[in-house]
Amino acid sequence: MRRGRTLVISAVVVVGLATAGVVVATHHANAQASSTRTTNGRRASRSKDPTLRVVAVTPAKGASNISFSSRIEIKFASALNPHSALPTLSPIIAGRWSRPSATTLLFTPSGQFVPGTSITITIGAGKTGPIAANGSRLKSPYSTTFRIAAGTMLRVQQLLSELGYLPYNFVPRGSGSASSRAAHALTKEPKSSTQISRNPERGSFVARYASLPKQLAATFTPGQAGVATQSAVMTFEAENNLAVDGEIGTKVWAALLDAVAARKPDPRPYDYLIISQTLPETLYVWRNGSVVYQTPANTGVDGVTPDGTWPVFLKFLVTTMTGTNPDGTSYVDPGIPWVSYFHDSDAVHGFPRATYGWPQSAGCVEIPIANAAKVYPMDPIGTLVTVTTGDLSPELGASPPTYSTTSASSPGTAPTTTTTTTTTTTTTSTSSTTSTTTTTTTVPPKRHRRPVTTTTTVAPTTTAPATTTTVAPTTTTVAPTTTTVAATTTT
Repeated sequence: MRRGRTLVISAVVVVGLATAGVVVATHHANAQASSTRTTNGRRASRSKDPTLRVVAVTPAKGASNISFSSRIEIKFASALNPHSALPTLSPIIAGRWSRPSATTLLFTPSGQFVPGTSITITIGAGKTGPIAANGSRLKSPYSTTFRIAAGTMLRVQQLLSELGYLPYNFVPRGSGSASSRAAHALTKEPKSSTQISRNPERGSFVARYASLPKQLAATFTPGQAGVATQSAVMTFEAENNLAVDGEIGTKVWAALLDAVAARKPDPRPYDYLIISQTLPETLYVWRNGSVVYQTPANTGVDGVTPDGTWPVFLKFLVTTMTGTNPDGTSYVDPGIPWVSYFHDSDAVHGFPRATYGWPQSAGCVEIPIANAAKVYPMDPIGTLVTVTTGDLSPELGASPPTYSTTSASSPGTAPTTTTTTTTTTTTTSTSSTTSTTTTTTTVPPKRHRRPVTTTTTVAPTTTAPATTTTVAPTTTTVAPTTTTVAATTTT
């Protein structure tokens, strides 16, 4: 019996302890939960930062290739005061801000962004920035930047074509004849630059002229970069007082859109120089569909003048050419007139020779000085120059090429000293003021050499054409009239 009671008592004690243990454990757990709630409560109190914060911006910081019509959304951690200051955008963009929710600002542009533009959003801090409904403000300014997608080459070509900078017309898809649609392509564009589509329109390209030299036609492919498009961009840059580099950046895009909106086409005729190295060597000036001038020319000895097509990129009224002759000797040739560089150190320029029509230069295209004075206004910055071979007169509808003799000297002898007086008349596209400069220079004999440097004052890049009247081709060295008249433009 004693053993039994002992066991019963022990059991009671164990149960009691177990029960007590349960109570203790439960109490400890409750104490832990209470402590956690208290701690969380304190943490919650500490996380309630009175400072306003930006929690998200769309497009994201550093994003690129953003849509031309993308909206900008900014989310804050706290509700904003209805009269809160708004963020700023750089560059300034037309549009409006709205508040789709208490914590969100939304900017909707009124048109499309300029392709390639870098947009910076700045949100001020303190009294210059937004204020929350609870009175809190940003501690420090917030800034983020994203970039708009680059425009397509095809759309650039369409706009350049509508403005007359290409030898092709853009024909939008639609009803009516192709010629009618091409003629009205520019006038159907929106008159606001922000509303003009940045994306290519549906349509095709057709030659602007009934006869297009195959060498010129080969320089253009829709949607692809090429020398014809580079030439058009350079001409557009020069006409619109932009840095001339042939690159399609945001400044070119912005100016191009403005020109289309303002209906401001290329004021000049479309000029193109083509030189044949087949004897007798000849330079042709092709303007708006036909040859208006031709002259015997001299290219480089030993085939140093390469075949190809390039745009004129640098011009001088008169310059000094220095460099090294093939035999290693140095040369300094001052007074070289009417210089238009088109490829590396190769230029079209005037130079006195006994005869013209066969290779005599170190790579440049030499023509009689009197003729160079007439060609100079017809090859402004951006003008394409093609050097090729073959008898071009049948294709161009020009007179057969001939040699030209300027003295009784033998073909291989140049005058030892030539004194020339040249008068230059230039007219800018923005002013009717005519500037006349008379210079007298002594030109020494020109030996075979490739000029490497030039030193003088750069000539104006907006020199007006000598004439817009098409004249019959000539084989003489007499140039057409220099009367300046308004250019005819096809839209």
